[in-house]
Amino acid sequence: MGLLYGEGDPMKTLEISTRCGQDSDCNPSNALAVIGVIKGFNGLPSEMQEGVKTMGDSTFIHTSYSFNTAVESTYKYALALIQKDGGTVSGNKIRIKFQKPVEPPLEVAFPDIVFDRSISVFEGNTWSKKGKWQIREVSSRDGKKINQSIFSDRPGDELSLAFTGTGIALYGNWFKDGGKADVYIDGKLQRTIDTYYYFANQQHTECIWHVMNLQPGEHIMKLVVKGEKRPEGEGARVYITAAKIFRTIL
Repeated sequence: MGLLYGEGDPMKTLEISTRCGQDSDCNPSNALAVIGVIKGFNGLPSEMQEGVKTMGDSTFIHTSYSFNTAVESTYKYALALIQKDGGTVSGNKIRIKFQKPVEPPLEVAFPDIVFDRSISVFEGNTWSKKGKWQIREVSSRDGKKINQSIFSDRPGDELSLAFTGTGIALYGNWFKDGGKADVYIDGKLQRTIDTYYYFANQQHTECIWHVMNLQPGEHIMKLVVKGEKRPEGEGARVYITAAKIFRTIL
């Protein structure tokens, strides 16, 4: 939207991109990157140029690179790609081989699949548990304790859910003490998941596994705790909060 209605103006493009979305950091940044490629650094407003020059050699947090080293690295990648596709690079002269644009085929990841319902792990007798699952509590804003998830680190502990649909997404915690589990659909191993995450002091509650394009009808999802962790992990717990069910519109 920003690129379409910004008319090539960096500030107008930035404002539209920022005001259009809920997630307003990556989108404006990407839009301005495209404008920068089109106009060049000197085509940007003077205040933007001065800002970049001021922080150009500062290392980005949680990384080992700066803006200037990132630009240098990207430039090297571009030259390598130009030569790979038949162009030439000689000193300051760069010749790019003309290529006719080819429209790629349309790919739809999950055609006709829509959200059906969400099932909390604390929802009645919907879930079937085997083993010693425990409850993780967190404090609400008013100081009250609320149930956030259930967890287990005991090998062989199971959690099952019968559902009707064509897809299911399992939600839980990506924590520094997160461990591994096997996930089955209708008795067949679908994959082994690893719920460890700890980067820049961050942990998350997100989708930890999903499967789509199942045959319409009834299915059973079963998770089996392995009691295993990666070397840097602080535990082997597998946390579960909910499942989201999807169906296909025929």
